[in-house]
Amino acid sequence: MTDPSTRESSTRGYRVLRVHAATDVKVADHAASGSLYGLDVPGSPPQELLNRVRPKNFPQKAPGGAQRPGGDALVVAPMAAVAGASVTVRLADHMPEFP
Repeated sequence: MTDPSTRESSTRGYRVLRVHAATDVKVADHAASGSLYGLDVPGSPPQELLNRVRPKNFPQKAPGGAQRPGGDALVVAPMAAVAGASVTVRLADHMPEFP
């Protein structure tokens, strides 16, 4: 017999997957935490908030890049470092005309 909380059923032609969200799968390890362009300027977001989230990595825009205002990798890298995270700059971000 299957657990009814995870059983698939058909309702009016739609497939429904029920998940029992109160059951822990594992302890949170923050393995995939971070954010694309998540750091803007020093202090935004607040350092205390970053530290509590325990981020791993922030892909940020290339130094002097035109993708968006703020978020220059070299400017925000110290914020990431204090929170224990790294900063990544993608090669395509160095080339504004990259396909």
